[in-house]
Amino acid sequence: MAAAFQRYVNGVLQDYLDDFVSAYVDDILIYSSGSLQDHREKVGKVLQRLIDAGLQIDIDKCEFETKRVKYLGYIVEAEVGIRVDPEKIIAIREWATPTSVKAIRAFIGFANFYRVFIPNFSDIAEPLINLTKKEMVFHSDEACNQAFETIKELLITAPILGHFDPEKDTLVEADSSGHATGGLLLQKDKNNNWQPVAYYSKKHSPTEANYPIHDKELLAIVRCLEAWAPELRMVRKFTVLTDHKNLQYFYRERQLSERQVRWSEFLSRFDFSLEWKPGKTMGKPDALSRREQDLPANYDDERIRSRFIRLFQSKHLQSVQIQSLSSEEIDFTEEIRMFEDQDMQNLWHRSRQEDKLYQELTTLVANKERNLPTKLQKEKSASIAECTLDERGLLRFRDRIWIPDCEPLRTRIIQNIHDSHITGHPGRDLTYSILSRQFFWSGVASDVRRFVRNCEICGRNTIWRETKKGLLKPLPIPERIWGELSIDFITDLPPSGRDDATNCMVVTDRLTKGVELEGMHDISAEAVAQRLLERHYPIHGIPTAITSDRGPQFVSDLWRHFCKLLSVEQRLSTAYHPQTDGATERMNQEIEKMIRIWATYTQENWLALLPIVMGAINNREASSTGLSPFYFMHGYHNEPIQLVEDRTIQDRPKRDGEALAEGFLKRLQDATEWAQAAIAITQEKQQHQANKTRTAAPQYKEGDWVFLNLRNVKTTRPSKKLDWLHGKYKVLRQVNSHSYQLDVPGKIHPVFHVDLLRYAPNDSLPSQKVGDTQPGPILVDGDELWLVERILGERTTRQGGKEIKEAYVKWVDYTEPTWEPASNVLKTDAWRKWRKLRAKGKGGG
Repeated sequence: MAAAFQRYVNGVLQDYLDDFVSAYVDDILIYSSGSLQDHREKVGKVLQRLIDAGLQIDIDKCEFETKRVKYLGYIVEAEVGIRVDPEKIIAIREWATPTSVKAIRAFIGFANFYRVFIPNFSDIAEPLINLTKKEMVFHSDEACNQAFETIKELLITAPILGHFDPEKDTLVEADSSGHATGGLLLQKDKNNNWQPVAYYSKKHSPTEANYPIHDKELLAIVRCLEAWAPELRMVRKFTVLTDHKNLQYFYRERQLSERQVRWSEFLSRFDFSLEWKPGKTMGKPDALSRREQDLPANYDDERIRSRFIRLFQSKHLQSVQIQSLSSEEIDFTEEIRMFEDQDMQNLWHRSRQEDKLYQELTTLVANKERNLPTKLQKEKSASIAECTLDERGLLRFRDRIWIPDCEPLRTRIIQNIHDSHITGHPGRDLTYSILSRQFFWSGVASDVRRFVRNCEICGRNTIWRETKKGLLKPLPIPERIWGELSIDFITDLPPSGRDDATNCMVVTDRLTKGVELEGMHDISAEAVAQRLLERHYPIHGIPTAITSDRGPQFVSDLWRHFCKLLSVEQRLSTAYHPQTDGATERMNQEIEKMIRIWATYTQENWLALLPIVMGAINNREASSTGLSPFYFMHGYHNEPIQLVEDRTIQDRPKRDGEALAEGFLKRLQDATEWAQAAIAITQEKQQHQANKTRTAAPQYKEGDWVFLNLRNVKTTRPSKKLDWLHGKYKVLRQVNSHSYQLDVPGKIHPVFHVDLLRYAPNDSLPSQKVGDTQPGPILVDGDELWLVERILGERTTRQGGKEIKEAYVKWVDYTEPTWEPASNVLKTDAWRKWRKLRAKGKGGG
């Protein structure tokens, strides 16, 4: 807006500029070196141009026929030249001689910022520095006065004080104390140091002294920008520094007072960014806002008297706030009602009396101190500039109630928010977001994080979205053809053949990827072992290892004994983790596809198709080796198209049997070595690709608690979607690097892959309730059971017009008892004991 207006003014006065007119936005200077009449003619020309352009001037702000004028922050005087505006340095020029050690330290601290510009600064300031030493009795003599005046003069002259240049980086530092405003206008010099261009200091009026801290700090910025408006409007953009962090959010506030609205409109005329700096690093403007002469000398000062008058007239302030503003001690034994829940109210009242740090901080805020207690300074968890007292005298941080250091109270607040039906067990970030609307304490984010990760209900129900656990570990590469097998079954097929086979056993050679398919009706351990001995052993011999899932036939005692007798290594996948043998799963899919292609409408001929399917699969080149299993076993390819034999072959010299045998063995050896190398390369690629989305397997110790993913566990509950996602169990031992044995009850195999496990934290907050109000599942044969500890009572209720007997049940490992239909516990020992107690008259009702 200002740039557009500047262009317009330049257009109006274009032929006068740099001749006898200088114009910057709405400041116009007309200068003449001739006679008074000549000057008046020039003024007339400019006024006429402005009239023609429809530009109106404010006569009260005009000066005519003067030899000295303030223009763009400078004093322009005929026959003298340009000099610094005294207003820019009056804050230093009128700095009164200090009369206390505190005042001298403030002045020396201010001057110390610019000692880089002052040669021999220590020597000049030595008389003043000596007065601040502990062993010295304060007595200001002529040497001290001379040092003070010398330093003041240096601060307002070159090289310390610079001339304003609109092309340089510009910075405004503004600050407000309880009684005055201070500020500096600075620009970067050629050495990249911030050099002062102007100083500002002004006492508050009695009304301004009663402004809240937020408005006092904003007032400091407004005053500085008003004082240096000509200079600041010339720069493209500048920075304003404040030590009041809440001012960063000033433009986001939806409700502004009338005063703030006026200030907001004024500030919008400037292009600046507002940045926050801790108060302890804002020493320069702080010193200007706390000059000794600006502080109230006694209680007769209007700024103090008006404050007390306002306090006593207010109908809204409590005694605790009046005491705090008059620098008296706050009575923390006075009970202030905070919570409806009486237990929480008792904790609140007690914590306010016992937390000394909370009391110290409250008192500091009440007395408008600027520094946090040492402990909070180290933690850097809050800024005292953002702390206030509300109308009840309660400490707040960014308008949130500061909760004293009371672990039971803080935990109770988190628990009530996290477990509420209104919030529904939100995660860490949402819990913190909801809590921080009302409350604050040092370390609140850490406490919320610790609470949520120890919430068992969240642990049982939260979907795991992180990467898979456990890096892919390929099975070892086989040493020979049909040396290592994998076995799986395609089940639930229609009856086929004389034996009404309904299952297809798939035996795969892990080296060549060749398959043997057997139709079977019975797939028990005995039947599988018998079929391997009859069909596989005579052709391929005894394998060294067999990989399978945890089907009932492979975990039976008979199968374990069978493998042990034949010295066959048994490799079983972990529970519900079929990735142990992913190749077999893919082979099953391919077999099913081929059977679908050739099966009749009734699908009863699938058994007769197995030799065809087996031959077709074994004649295909395996993707991992590049050779077909048929070629591995026979040394030649089974071509689908037979060609007419070349007659010239009969004329070729025939090789003897020994040479043929050696050639065949050589091809077989080469093929085996080739396959092993190819499989190794393929596995390495697969491992690299798979591990992109995996992380290393976490290490659990015996006794650790973990959550087990229950997605593969069938229960009797109506809907799997609404069932528990995870169960919490103890680690019994580590089976290998990627699997652990858990204390799951029932007949479920207790060994699980690490990807199905997540660590269950055991570092809950001391007062956190970690027991579930409704028990989770205990798995027995895939069903959910609960363990009853004892019966606490019984009652009769009516539901749908029927009387229902209910039992008040205390569950094992859970803190909260629940009312359950008595029919669910009639067969338990706990119910029988309860009935005996009732019969003896010892049970409650």
